[in-house]
Amino acid sequence: GVWNFFLDFLLNYIKLTVNIAGEAIQRSSWMTPEWYVAGLFIAAMILFLLLNRKKWVLMPLAGMFILLAVQLNQSTYENEKIAAVISGGSLEHPVMAILLPHANTMYVANAGRDAVNSLNQLAYSYGINRIERLDITHPVADCVDGLGYLQKIFLIGKLRIVEHKKRSQAFEQYIGKQPYIIGGKKDSLSISGAENAVDLEVLPHESGAWCVKFGQRDFLLKRTAFPRTIIIKPNCGR
Repeated sequence: GVWNFFLDFLLNYIKLTVNIAGEAIQRSSWMTPEWYVAGLFIAAMILFLLLNRKKWVLMPLAGMFILLAVQLNQSTYENEKIAAVISGGSLEHPVMAILLPHANTMYVANAGRDAVNSLNQLAYSYGINRIERLDITHPVADCVDGLGYLQKIFLIGKLRIVEHKKRSQAFEQYIGKQPYIIGGKKDSLSISGAENAVDLEVLPHESGAWCVKFGQRDFLLKRTAFPRTIIIKPNCGR
């Protein structure tokens, strides 16, 4: 009857609210424009229903509490820096990233095509949709053949290339006429503008392995047959 219809409608409304909240959380942080719009919309619904049918006001109130509960359940990031290294497979030079979830941005070194999907998934999980600066550490195709894909996914602030005397022809084709600046150091990544500053290093080691250095962390990363992503947090294990 009418009561079953009401319960079914309420259940669908809750599902829709949860889905909208989930999408907003995945791509943004607390109190970004999406949350202001959602809050104003719910407030308008409450006001409208109070002025008309008071018993229906429970529905938008339920939606508001769901939004708040989902948000409060999310992890918060206070100026945290998270490093990530994507290596293995056909990647001759690893892709390095320093994620700043609190600022919804990250710094990336190299743009190997086989690392693009992994980098996108990693950024999505932390609500990041922007690359503040993309460094290309070596003048070879392997470091830049995924540049076009990254530009379709992320907004890239600056493109920086480590200076080398020789560049491969394939490298020049991938770069094309895109504007870039010269700077940085090979096999390293920093989030400051200082020329010699280094936050993350991935240095070649014997037998195809890599020596990873991030803050006080220092470990050996062995080569694998398939690409893999290693996430490094300053105060805990990888």
